[in-house]
Amino acid sequence: GTVTDPATPTTPELVCSVSVSFDRCKITAVTCSCGNKDIFYCAHVVALSLYRVRKPEQVKLHLPISETLFQMSRDQLQKFVQYLISVHHTEVLPTAQKLADEILSQNSEINQVHGASVDDENCWHLDEEQVQEQVKLFLSQGGYHGSGKQLNLLFSKMRDSNGARMLTLITEQFMADPRLALVVSRAELQRMPVQRLLGDGESYVALAVETALIGLGQQRVMPDGLYAQEKVCRNEEQLLAKLQEVELDDSLRECTHAHLPPRYLFTSLLPHDAELAYKIALRAMRHIESQQCELASTMLTAAKGVYALDSIMQSWFTLFTPTEATSIVATTVMSNSTIVRLHLDCHQQENLASSARTLALQCAMKDPQNCALSALTLCEKDHIAFETAYQIVLDAASTGMSYTQLFTIARYMEHRGYPMRAYKLATLAMAHLNLSYNQDTHPAINDVLWACALSHSLGKNELAAVIPLVVKSVKCATVLSDILRRCTLTTPGLVSVLHSRRTSGKLMSLDKAPLRQLLDATIGAYINTTHSRLTHISPRHYSEFIEFLGKARETFMMAHDGHIQFTQFIDNLKQIYKGKKKLMMLVRERFG
Repeated sequence: GTVTDPATPTTPELVCSVSVSFDRCKITAVTCSCGNKDIFYCAHVVALSLYRVRKPEQVKLHLPISETLFQMSRDQLQKFVQYLISVHHTEVLPTAQKLADEILSQNSEINQVHGASVDDENCWHLDEEQVQEQVKLFLSQGGYHGSGKQLNLLFSKMRDSNGARMLTLITEQFMADPRLALVVSRAELQRMPVQRLLGDGESYVALAVETALIGLGQQRVMPDGLYAQEKVCRNEEQLLAKLQEVELDDSLRECTHAHLPPRYLFTSLLPHDAELAYKIALRAMRHIESQQCELASTMLTAAKGVYALDSIMQSWFTLFTPTEATSIVATTVMSNSTIVRLHLDCHQQENLASSARTLALQCAMKDPQNCALSALTLCEKDHIAFETAYQIVLDAASTGMSYTQLFTIARYMEHRGYPMRAYKLATLAMAHLNLSYNQDTHPAINDVLWACALSHSLGKNELAAVIPLVVKSVKCATVLSDILRRCTLTTPGLVSVLHSRRTSGKLMSLDKAPLRQLLDATIGAYINTTHSRLTHISPRHYSEFIEFLGKARETFMMAHDGHIQFTQFIDNLKQIYKGKKKLMMLVRERFG
């Protein structure tokens, strides 16, 4: 943009050409014809930036010139260079001629790098003396804490190779500050009179424990980045390990409980007063959402009796999410390790298992998407509870569950020996599915193939019921042809034979329902997919397209008049897409 600096009694009017470059909403580079070489932006850059903020619609944004050049064709690039030389003939012609000579020379330095290099002369000017004086000024105005923000703003403007030099200059000024030497000398000579911090009866251990607990009890925001988060967690674990080594006496137990991490408090009090430990932990569960899962696991592992476990399960909804209650609480309660550790008799085992199943069913009702499978697993040994969990799944299938969740439960049912229930759930899952013509790598394809194989194994009636669902949900030609091929290889009803149900033992005819409907849908999908591909096909995909037509021909030939249909199909392609001469030549060579 152009910024006009109005005339003053001492200076004439100045018109400056200014450009500002952005990257992710931050200024990355600026240029101004005023010639200012300060480390701060000149007034003209600031003025243009403010104008852009206040009137964004009046300032035209351009892509970086490198991006614009990348988008240009060969003819456009030639025209760009010709017009650039024509408009700025005297200014750029010598440079243009020199660059042209170097580019045409095979051994020139310019041909050894990709793109254009940027040397130090093109970096932002850094006035080192001014930086040093500025840092000294910041430090002289007060303590280090107050100057930090100013120095950060100063350093944040460096986005080129000057950044490292800027950091060096700032560090040197800090090291030269006389106050730093004073702080170091004090640290070496002075020993903190810790005794003055201790009250009557207190010890260094008590002070250390309370200090550690205050630090651990602080609410902190986790830093960005996986490494920084792991470092914070590792430091907390090391501190907790140190605290575990401290033997708690009466004075230490009387430390302010407000600072105690709940898990540490629970494990510390448990050997001395189990009832108090569980009461405090259960109360803490209602207020520390971020630590609920960890604390619950600790409590369940440490539980010494049926009452403690049953109490936790009875009040699960005030302590856990449904997913946590089924995956942690109920699973832990019904595990063999819990039975062995608590020496439970058969009556106690059944009581706890009953409470766990009740909890699982309640969670499944509240959150069927995430808890239904866990509820079924936990209720396997109780027929009534298992039937209830299965009915919860059926009720939620039409509204609250995705096809992925339903397919997962369907496969579980088959694994448990309930093929008809698996089939029922698979048909419900198919109603939620939609595979378009180009989704031949969709993760649900394996589930669709499994559902069709299951239906085929159950019998002709089940296969006849599932095929309309497949035709409605799947538009991908290769998937449909795979299903069709599998259905024609064996006789339907393998499971029926095992259960002594009557079956004809004959292969199903492609000329009759239900396979005729599937064959027609597959041929139609190949035709639609072919036209969709030809709309935006490029020469590098020609060979792949010819192979696709080869697969289509195999499907066409499964119909009694398939040869005639495919010939008409190819003739139509050659007529409609005759402008694609090279591709149609390949089609003629392969298919006539």
